[in-house]
Amino acid sequence: MEDSRDRVRISGDVHGQVVVGDHNIVVSAEQSVVTILTPAQRPECRRRDDPQLLPRRHRTAVGREEELAAIEAGMDAGGPMQVYGPSGTGKSTLLRMAAHRLSGRRDGVVFVDAASRDTGDVLQDVFEACYDAPGYRPGAIELRRLMANVGISLVLDDLECSSAELDVVLDTVTAAAVLYSAAQRSLWGEGPTLPLGGLGHDDASALLAQQLGRPLRADELPVAAELWRATAGSPGQLLRAVAEERLHHPAELADLLPNVLAELTAAEQEVLSLLDLAGAGGVSPGLLTALVAGPEQTTGAEETAGAAAAADSYERLVTLGLVVPTVLGLRISADVGAALPARLDLDTAALTALCERLRHWVEGPDRSPVGVAGDGALITAAIDAAARAGAAGAAAGLARAAAPVVACSLRLGVWGRVLELGRTAAERARDHGALAYLTHEQGIHRLVTGRRAAAAAAFAAAAEIWRRLGDSGHAGTAEDAGDLCGPDTGSASQPTGQESAAPQDATAGQEGTAPQDATAGHESTASQDPTAGQDAGSTGDFGTEFAQDPSGGLSSMPPVDPATATAAGAKGVTAAGVKGGLGLTAKVVIGGGLAVVTGVGVVLGQRALAPETVPVQVTVTTRVVEVSMPEGKQDDCLIQDGSTDCTSVVMSKKGERGPIGVEPTGPLPEGASILYWGCDEGPEATSCTVRADSARTVCVSTTSPADKAARETCAEETGAPPPKVRTEAVTVVAVDATGEARQGYTVVDRTGPEDSVLGCLTSPAAKSPDIVYCSPNAATADVCWVKDDRTTLLCGDDPWKKRLLQYVVNDGPVPATGPETEPIPWAMELADGTRCRLRTGGAGTSLPEEMVVMYYCGDTSIIVAQGPRTPLLDTSAPGWTVQTMDEAAVLRGDDSIPPRTEVVKVYYAGRD
Repeated sequence: MEDSRDRVRISGDVHGQVVVGDHNIVVSAEQSVVTILTPAQRPECRRRDDPQLLPRRHRTAVGREEELAAIEAGMDAGGPMQVYGPSGTGKSTLLRMAAHRLSGRRDGVVFVDAASRDTGDVLQDVFEACYDAPGYRPGAIELRRLMANVGISLVLDDLECSSAELDVVLDTVTAAAVLYSAAQRSLWGEGPTLPLGGLGHDDASALLAQQLGRPLRADELPVAAELWRATAGSPGQLLRAVAEERLHHPAELADLLPNVLAELTAAEQEVLSLLDLAGAGGVSPGLLTALVAGPEQTTGAEETAGAAAAADSYERLVTLGLVVPTVLGLRISADVGAALPARLDLDTAALTALCERLRHWVEGPDRSPVGVAGDGALITAAIDAAARAGAAGAAAGLARAAAPVVACSLRLGVWGRVLELGRTAAERARDHGALAYLTHEQGIHRLVTGRRAAAAAAFAAAAEIWRRLGDSGHAGTAEDAGDLCGPDTGSASQPTGQESAAPQDATAGQEGTAPQDATAGHESTASQDPTAGQDAGSTGDFGTEFAQDPSGGLSSMPPVDPATATAAGAKGVTAAGVKGGLGLTAKVVIGGGLAVVTGVGVVLGQRALAPETVPVQVTVTTRVVEVSMPEGKQDDCLIQDGSTDCTSVVMSKKGERGPIGVEPTGPLPEGASILYWGCDEGPEATSCTVRADSARTVCVSTTSPADKAARETCAEETGAPPPKVRTEAVTVVAVDATGEARQGYTVVDRTGPEDSVLGCLTSPAAKSPDIVYCSPNAATADVCWVKDDRTTLLCGDDPWKKRLLQYVVNDGPVPATGPETEPIPWAMELADGTRCRLRTGGAGTSLPEEMVVMYYCGDTSIIVAQGPRTPLLDTSAPGWTVQTMDEAAVLRGDDSIPPRTEVVKVYYAGRD
């Protein structure tokens, strides 16, 4: 009989068929289908002879011969090598020239623009340049095998990634000589680095002359010298100083950019608006032309003329220093976006129109999936911006049109962003058909990237939505897809940003399913973990309406019937759960055996399988949850009042290796997770395995702030370094369900006509609906809870004062608002105790590296800054960090940038 799991139901237009790792995907506009391949069924990969993927040739880079010679020497030595420096120093130009210089030196040259792209997608570009294997994206291990002997010169422009992602790239292309650029140095001890600064005086004068197209006159030489000093020799700033065929004095530089922007044509302004929306990812010239010229071109001659006019506009924008050409297209210069006038911002109507035009472009005949993915920066930015601006329907429509096309490109990073942002838009638009489709496709994305428990949750949620819509066919296919899901085993393909960066946890299938602690009070806290917030596949992603428990049926171990517990334990049988009326309340897996405690006290303990055994001591110490322990626990074991302080010893067969897993008897506090010390994975691991070669000690606690002392105890008992600082996230709920102030808060009335506020939009710190930011800035109305009448607000001074300012909105009622997709903290506390609050208005001090002031810190001169290359919050470690600056020192002319500062607590705004 045919296995029902082998049946494939496909409906809608089939966009293509691709293979990711061991997964075959038939991509459809209504519902894609994934099946599992054996290694023998993988597509054939044919190695290309002498692969060449070079950028266009660039004119000679003035004053960079020494740097080019240093690059050639470093690459001849085998690399890796990094070029780093701030925006405007000419890194991209230098790397393009270097790529041509390196041609013929090794087995080929591959140049890839990595700006704002996931490293997994970048590696797919490299793979496709070196192999002919249409429709195939190898898994991580297979890719390393295929690239092991590919000795190319690999040039990666603007590779901004974490150290872990950089390691993945370098470990994948071990035979290649790698040259890459980034804003900050990230290569340490593995190869030469080349800091790229400004040009010298003579070279700066030569660059100005080149831009003018003639030698400098005698009266221009002093101006050139002043410009060199004022710009520190930055090529980008020097080029902008040449306008209208003359040199501008340094005193004119501040007004030069606003004046240039004011004189642009309407088409040029539209180009800048689109490029600003796309950010560092840029936009291809073809898409720009299609969007700016519009669909009105009716004849071939008109289309050719429109394309020629667009090309002239692009050339002018490049000449003015407003736009930077890249391998893939054009992107806005780093400092131009912040200077664009508000009138160039896209409003709701413009974003709606943009989504419709992008959808029309994506659905065009013969549209290349790789080309569409190449313009993923604009597509995803348009989806996000439109959903935020109230055009969620258009955003969801664009996501649904783009998703199957991008899936066929095999650029999983772009595909994942389209699905995630599109699903958010569909939720806001209440478009359940699009929501079901995008949720199902997200399940496939997570399955092929090794996130099986998260994939199961997505498939279950999609099936539930389709059943509520009366579509049993699609629901059945989603349920069939869920049958392919097992325990998470790590990424099945190259890393794709956050989704593949998180370590896998044996208990990951239960993330997000714990109910809220009813005793938690009015402020919910979450101690942050390296993986916290990264698992976009937790059931919480799909909302309570459609959430399913993904843990059922996903265990890698067979269940145990309590009736056979004694026999199973005597035979040393490994078990993972208990079915029947008793119900599993806790388990501790140790080595090759298992101890399971049920609600009525049924215990399975491992019996010695050989005379030679060693003790594995497991200590659970936590103040936030109770954990039942197996037999052999110490006499003074305390498991009560929601806490656990207990040690148990289980004898394991010597030399046996296996997992240790702890599941508490009740829900953990929101955001908290289990941590292990003394395991093979190292201290503070999210999963644990041990080899019982000798006596072992394992200590278990949680990431909760209440367990700070417990974590210190675990580190001490296992000889580990002191625990990492962990940032605590606090959601402040200052009002009750009706919007009235909670007990303990003082309300200050400011409802007079001189104190009214207006123009209310979603607060940047909002984690819940109906928390808004209103003008004017002087009102400090950036975190305001909307009352039931929708014209009265209660606004918080800061999260530490129990004071709320009551305002009346003079252009009300306030429309319903949702939470921010990526909220930023209302306030934060630094490691030294300094308190910083989100900036509300004010010009702010001019900072180096194009940074801007984001937070002022009490009565001190310390500020928290953010910039194009300086993230506000670095959440890659348990202790988040921010970039602080001493504003007084900056005003004195000190532009040095200190190390980032750890944050111990961040505050957001929410409501019940």
